[in-house]
Amino acid sequence: MHLRRVTLQHGFRAAFKGKPLPPGRLRILSNTALADQMLLIKESERLGPIFKVWWGGKFTTCIVGHEIGRKFLNENEGKTRAATTDLSDLFPFGFLRAMEGDTHRKYRRIFIDIFKGLNLADHDAFMRSVVRKTLVGLSRMEGPLSAATITHAFKKATTEIQLRLILGVKRDSPFYEPLENAYNEYAPNGIFLVAKDKHRAAYKRLRTIVGQVIEKEHGEGKDSESLLAIALAKGDPDETVIGNLIQMTEASRYDLHGLWFWIMNMLSRDPSILPRVRAAAAGPERRALARSMAQESLRMEQSEFIHRATTSDIVFNGFFFPKDTRVRICVWEGHRDANKFVQPSTFDPTRFLGEKQSMDAYAPFGMDKHRCLGGDWTIETSAVFIEELAATLDWEVVADGPPVRGVFHFEPSSAFSARLKLLEDA
Repeated sequence: MHLRRVTLQHGFRAAFKGKPLPPGRLRILSNTALADQMLLIKESERLGPIFKVWWGGKFTTCIVGHEIGRKFLNENEGKTRAATTDLSDLFPFGFLRAMEGDTHRKYRRIFIDIFKGLNLADHDAFMRSVVRKTLVGLSRMEGPLSAATITHAFKKATTEIQLRLILGVKRDSPFYEPLENAYNEYAPNGIFLVAKDKHRAAYKRLRTIVGQVIEKEHGEGKDSESLLAIALAKGDPDETVIGNLIQMTEASRYDLHGLWFWIMNMLSRDPSILPRVRAAAAGPERRALARSMAQESLRMEQSEFIHRATTSDIVFNGFFFPKDTRVRICVWEGHRDANKFVQPSTFDPTRFLGEKQSMDAYAPFGMDKHRCLGGDWTIETSAVFIEELAATLDWEVVADGPPVRGVFHFEPSSAFSARLKLLEDA
């Protein structure tokens, strides 16, 4: 009944406006349809680059194509808002990506300044040691190793890296284990969609521990190489800044460990790629190659969409976008555009060597004012991961399967398993 009511309501509003709704039939999609990664590409081929679907229980207008997606965002700034989890009852104004207007501009400038204060290259050896320790530990386990075992180890590694880089908490700190446990209570399976009482309680525990970190470790000047320390050095950060740093730690440790598993999965498909990293000269040549593999992995998977909610009626490209509906800029589908990428379904890192891709073709971190500030961090930390993977391990895939829809995006098959072997000179 809800779907039918929404269909009729927006149909009448479109008729009143004298502009049609985007093409497409609103219907509840079956699990089989939702499991098809190509679903929205097929719809765009049938209906055009702008069409409507019933997605997540909401009227959703899909836009396929980065150029037209950017055009929509630029032309309708102020008429949409980020459709993401509202954290404003955890800390003032909520997460940066959900802010709008002057509030967003103020805090985005603050965080750009904070990020500029940390040189990630200074932490290369630290990140490398965490990754190598993790990979060696996996190689010593009885195989074959399941997807769950591998991803658990990767999440432990990304947690250690992000706690250090963002909050300045080292592995030997008395606050490390309490923080890790608190994060696992706060978001055991990634960022939640709706903040509930349990999330509020877990956030309070996190905020208390971070307050102790500020007092006991940063307050004595022990750390000057984390985002939190930089924020403290620039003045007295308010609750919005501290809350965002806490949330960035969770978002980044979750997203990064998922990307690393995708990287391992994709490198498994072509055994010729990792030897190229091993053979490349250490330094800029090897890093450029590893970086290109991270960029291609992001093009292929995990970067899926930008969600906006309309706050006003919009007419765009001749179609009526009703107020209080969703707009999905289809990033994954745009990354599979054969007009932008030759053989777009083929994993080919060389397409990122010596060539900078335009945002009209490649936008894994967003394409408007909400573009992720940690995008470069994601590429560089993943390049370190790839270099260490090449230097440390060889592996044989025992089982695999097609990608599956996870909580937030498609993930490698849970059937994936591999037998890992430590290289002799590792």
